Amino acid sequence: MRLFFAGFFCFLLAASPVAAQPAGSGNFGSLPVSVVVRTGRTVTQEPDPAPPLTDRWIAYDKAQHFLASALLVLAGQYVLEAKGGAGHLSALPLAVGTSASAGLAKESWDARRPGGSGFSKKDLVADAAGIAAAVMVILW
Repeated sequence: MRLFFAGFFCFLLAASPVAAQPAGSGNFGSLPVSVVVRTGRTVTQEPDPAPPLTDRWIAYDKAQHFLASALLVLAGQYVLEAKGGAGHLSALPLAVGTSASAGLAKESWDARRPGGSGFSKKDLVADAAGIAAAVMVILW
């Protein structure tokens, strides 16, 4: 069953419909375009404004949130149990709380920083799904 969850995590990461692209790769809408007309004058067209960010349910970003949250819970559980001497079930709330706090802090930071993507409830849902998947793996 653990192998199934590991494969599922890898699938989510690889099945992203939108891969991260560097700025300007294949998108000429952001470059100024100069046109020479018959009179010899150069007319410059201003670049199109950046399109508004869309927050999709199925996106590379959501897979990153899912995986980061799940791995943070699993790593926290391991460290608390193996290195901290905590019991199997007593370490779980702290590992879950740490992962949830990290996700909430990340969204708060995105909302406050200039040019950030803004606070996303969909990212928090992906974080919660990753936490739930990790808890299922731990309790299995």
